[in-house]
Amino acid sequence: MSLYKRGGVYWSYVYVDGVRHARSTETGNRRLAEQIDQKHKDEVRLKATQFPELNPTMRFAELAAQFLGDGSAKEWHRDRLKLLLPYFAGFSIGKINKAAIRQYRAERHRTKTLTETTVNRDIECLRHLLYWAVDEGILAANPIARIRLERERRKKKPVLSSEEESRLLPAASPHLRDIVIVALDTGMRRGEILNQRWEDVDFARRLLYVTHSKTPEGESREIPLSDRVFTLFSGMRKDSGLIFTFEGKAIFSLKPAGKQPSAERESDTSDSTTCATPSIPDCSNWESREKSAWHFSATPSGTPMKATSMLNFR
Repeated sequence: MSLYKRGGVYWSYVYVDGVRHARSTETGNRRLAEQIDQKHKDEVRLKATQFPELNPTMRFAELAAQFLGDGSAKEWHRDRLKLLLPYFAGFSIGKINKAAIRQYRAERHRTKTLTETTVNRDIECLRHLLYWAVDEGILAANPIARIRLERERRKKKPVLSSEEESRLLPAASPHLRDIVIVALDTGMRRGEILNQRWEDVDFARRLLYVTHSKTPEGESREIPLSDRVFTLFSGMRKDSGLIFTFEGKAIFSLKPAGKQPSAERESDTSDSTTCATPSIPDCSNWESREKSAWHFSATPSGTPMKATSMLNFR
C-alpha cells in the first residue's frame, strides 16, 4: 500500500531503489487519491529508467569543474585545461563546433609561436571532455567528434655532442649539474626527475623505479643506473624523501637564467632554479619538448646502451 492519510489528506509514497518519493494528493477523496497515486508511480518509475536530462547549454567552465571533481582527470588534462579554460570557459558546450576550434587554433598561433602538434594536444583534451559529457548524459553527441586534426610534422632533433656535454656540465651550477647528469644518463622527463624519491632507488640491483610520470606508460619503468649516476647517488644517499631539492625544499620548476619566478611563487623562490650556460646553444630552453636532444650512453665496452635525453628533457 502506498497511500496514507495524514491530516485529512492522502499522501502517495513510492519507493525506487530504496529511495522514497513522497507527494501529497491534496485531496481527502480516496478514489481521486488512488488515481493521483498511480500517476505518481508511473512518473517516478519512468524517470528512473530514462537517461539523465541533457544540458547542452552548460558552460564549458562548469563541465571542466565537474570533470576535475569526478576524479578521472589525468595530469595532462589539468595542464591542457589551463590553456583551454581562458578561451572556452563561457562557451555553451553544445556550441563548441569546428568553427570555434578553427578560431581557437588561430588565436593560439597569434599569441605564441607553436607547432600544430601542441595545438592538437589541446583539441584532443577538449574532445575528450566532450566525450565524457556524452557518457554522463549531458550531451547527446560530441559536436567535434569528427574534427580532423592538423597534420603534424616531425622535426629533426639536435644531438648533444660529447664536446658540448663537456662544456655544459662545468657551466651548470652544482645542484643543476646533478640533475643534468641524471637527465643525460637516464632519459627521464623533467617532472619524473624532480619527483623521484630515494625509496625508489635499488642500490643493490643498481636500478631506479619511475613511480611518478606524466603518462601511464612512463610509470613502473626500471632504469639501470650508469656508473656516473650510481656514484652520484651513492654520495648523496638518504633513506627517504625527494632525491633532488634546493635548500631543503622541493623543486617545482627549472627556469632559464635571468627569468623571474612566476607570480604565484614570487614570495618563495626556493622552489625554482636557474641555469646559466651561455656557451651552449638553446641550453636555457628548459620548457621545450619539441627540441629535446638525444645522445647515446655507452656501456664500459663502448657499445651504445640506450638513447637518453639531454638538457631540454620533457
